[in-house]
Amino acid sequence: MKLIEIQSAVQAYLLKTELNENCFLTQDLACLKERLDIYREGYYWRLQSVLKSDYAGLERYLGESDFDDLMIAYLKIHPSQSFSVRSVGMKLPEFIRTQYPDKVIWAELAQFECSLNTALYSEDLARLSMEALKLIALEQWPEWVFRLHPSVELLSFNYNAPEFWESLMSEDHELDIVKYAEPQAYLVWSKLRESYFCPISLDEKRMFECIQQQENFATLCERLCEFIPEERVVQWVSGVLQRWISDELFIAA
Repeated sequence: MKLIEIQSAVQAYLLKTELNENCFLTQDLACLKERLDIYREGYYWRLQSVLKSDYAGLERYLGESDFDDLMIAYLKIHPSQSFSVRSVGMKLPEFIRTQYPDKVIWAELAQFECSLNTALYSEDLARLSMEALKLIALEQWPEWVFRLHPSVELLSFNYNAPEFWESLMSEDHELDIVKYAEPQAYLVWSKLRESYFCPISLDEKRMFECIQQQENFATLCERLCEFIPEERVVQWVSGVLQRWISDELFIAA
């Protein structure tokens, strides 16, 4: 019996409780199952421990028992597919959206926490600074393209999930869940090994989407003239850019 066959047999039992008796050198099946169950329970305990860490806010909201039930249901459909446990919970937001469509706040809390973790582990490239921006020649500005840092993500929420999560994680949790009249856009990103978030206005969202599409500065301003008076658009865009550069949302040229 090859080692890979034994490993595959153990994996099949851990993930699907499928036992290939021919892969194990024992006649005592009861003892074999008992020993395999120890590994199986330890494996799922480890995965649930990771999920509790990644989705601490969701666990506080649901309570330990309901959260554990949700994670067991999730792992049955989405078992770990990697040697690293970092990605085991990445599909949880979509799982909740499809399996529990009436639990929107669950999905939004999960999406927010997932994005915070994703931002934290993104590639940490050099950031664009105000000092570097001042070195751009005037004639280069119309064609200049701002490039977003890999950690930056645009999200949309129907509820105040980010603020509610922040309240859940604090010692004095008093904030209530609020449903917005219209979906609210948020940015999530990381800097200095910490994750951050902030709500943005509709015009800021339009500007961000232009940057996502790699449109140059001249085109960006032209598109925003549809929503902001032409005589104010450059000043307005410059103000938003200064704030986003301070927040380190862009990578260095």
